[in-house]
Amino acid sequence: KGIFECESPTELNQLYKPKRDIDYISRDYGRLLNMKFSKTATAISSSRGCPFKCAYCSRVGLMKYRCRTPEDVVEEIEQLYEQGYDGIIFNDDNFTTIPERALRIAELVKKKNLKMDFAFQGRAIPDEDFWRTMSSANFCVVCIGIEHIKPEIIRYFNKYAQPEDWKDVIAETFKYINKYN
Repeated sequence: KGIFECESPTELNQLYKPKRDIDYISRDYGRLLNMKFSKTATAISSSRGCPFKCAYCSRVGLMKYRCRTPEDVVEEIEQLYEQGYDGIIFNDDNFTTIPERALRIAELVKKKNLKMDFAFQGRAIPDEDFWRTMSSANFCVVCIGIEHIKPEIIRYFNKYAQPEDWKDVIAETFKYINKYN
């Protein structure tokens, strides 16, 4: 009793965007990992769920992965920019699940000249063009899970399809992250 039973929405673009124009909502949300991230930041969700099946995750199988279109995400970012926010924290389980989608969001942010800081969490992506593009759109804080570097542990965790390559993937990813700040 008191609990609603309903299906999870499959089309995230149709969900209402949160109202952020209410006076009692603090705009000083600009702290992330105990660091000052931006002056006035807020969080948005561009996707829900995760398609990966890491052995340690308590959310595996709860929801299938669903995401908003890059255009819908950037429309919300643009509205927040116009309201005076200068930082966005993506609270997706994994913003980089579909790297092409993350790149498209970054490209649209650049095209619309939205001067904001962005933070996200995702997987290691050993692709220089990816990190160059993300950096050029001011995606400046990234959290990447590195549970271990030994292939047998990565295999046990079901973290990566080629566990023997994981250490190299991490090293290459961080080479590009460092190169593009």
